[in-house]
Amino acid sequence: MQQLLSILALLACPIMMLLCMRGMFGGSKNKKADPSQLEASQQNMQS
Repeated sequence: MQQLLSILALLACPIMMLLCMRGMFGGSKNKKADPSQLEASQQNMQS
């Protein structure tokens, strides 16, 4: 039982990383960004 828990704990980190990466890159379905939105987001990041 304890061995099973340790294996699950070891697998939890890579699985969560994959899910987060999928959400980060798959969150926006629109491949062509609006230039005005891009400029506004860059200005927000700089300030």
